[in-house]
Amino acid sequence: MYYSKNTSEYITVVTKQHTSDVLPHIHDNILGGYDFEFVYVIDGEAVHIVEGERYKVKSGDYFFLDTGLSHGYEIECGQSLTIVNLIFDYRAIDITKSRLESLGELACHYGVNKDMNNTAKRYDYVFHDKDGSIFEHFEMIAKELKDRLPGYHEMIKSRLAELMLTGFRAYFNKDVQKSYSAPISFILNYLSSGYMNDTTLSDLASELKMSVPYLSSKFKEEVGMTFTDYLHDRRISESCKLILNSDESIETVAEYVGYSDSKKFRERFKSKMGISPREYRRQMRL
Repeated sequence: MYYSKNTSEYITVVTKQHTSDVLPHIHDNILGGYDFEFVYVIDGEAVHIVEGERYKVKSGDYFFLDTGLSHGYEIECGQSLTIVNLIFDYRAIDITKSRLESLGELACHYGVNKDMNNTAKRYDYVFHDKDGSIFEHFEMIAKELKDRLPGYHEMIKSRLAELMLTGFRAYFNKDVQKSYSAPISFILNYLSSGYMNDTTLSDLASELKMSVPYLSSKFKEEVGMTFTDYLHDRRISESCKLILNSDESIETVAEYVGYSDSKKFRERFKSKMGISPREYRRQMRL
């Protein structure tokens, strides 16, 4: 596959591999106008955070991001996420058309809008590429940008149009991945910064005015693991960053991420990573 950082006047395609969290950011005015972003996950998995909402994305998923939206990724320690970013301005489609400032307006432009609010910012276009055909569009657009053969602008426009129409149709057919429910999103957002605290699921259930059994069941159903397992995974993931990026003792790292007992921390760490914290630091710094 070709990955190109070369930019036609209103479009760019680049591949990126992330091995740690990506802080929320905005692709805004990169191309001199209203920047839309299409992303394809080539390999790995992560939690995609868009305007505070959280979505699970994995290999084969692709999603559209509206203009001006803040988004980032949470990536587990030891994991990676490889994506293709396709960023374009509405002028990549047809510079003779009126200014298009939202995905809703793009859908309307192609005659596929089904009463969509054309001006509302959208971030719930998340789909799965079942047969590899979507990935082919990303490949071909990148190749056209690289080779720049005669007529490449028209080839890119036709590929973009097919890519968007496929996504819009899927969206209106309800073939869209749902975000976490409000209570689970609340818990995950809390743990993203409060993972080191002694807060229990019971504390959070009380704050949400929900029963512990129901919340526990709902958490496991949506996240795929228990609250306790997720909390420990999050702590270990954060500890990896501290171990690699600081010279703090293992005991200090353990305390910082929420373990008062460094022995239990070492046991948890080895259970998840397969090696001790000290060995992990040694190997990763070779």
